[in-house]
Amino acid sequence: MTREELAYIAGFIDGEGCISIGLNGLRQTTGLAFSIVNTNKQILEWIQSKIGGKILRRTYHTSNNSKETYQLYKSGSRAYQILQLFEPYIRLKTKQLQIGLAYGMTIGSAGKHITQVIKEYRLQLYKQMKRLNKRGIDE
Repeated sequence: MTREELAYIAGFIDGEGCISIGLNGLRQTTGLAFSIVNTNKQILEWIQSKIGGKILRRTYHTSNNSKETYQLYKSGSRAYQILQLFEPYIRLKTKQLQIGLAYGMTIGSAGKHITQVIKEYRLQLYKQMKRLNKRGIDE
């Protein structure tokens, strides 16, 4: 990818993207994810051709004339690779990026057999990310 393409896609990540850590409440496991949501499927297909991932159709209809919405999605080690690639170009979501990179460093060859220390660290990162990605106004 050219530097221009990297910077262009980073703009989408900053504006329309989400870097998140999800929590499976039953098993208390966490997972790193990256997504970009847009109503223009063609631009997401172009980005997908550059970085991979899956495009999912999302339904967020708030009125009868809502457009179809699409989400480019990557998770786990693939999300971590994307964050590494775009680190020099992200401007707005730098805190989320740093937390995502810290989480990604815990993804390794251990697979599902991770230590309690890593589980607790990931849970701390999840809580930090959740605060950053919180919607609404702080009171």
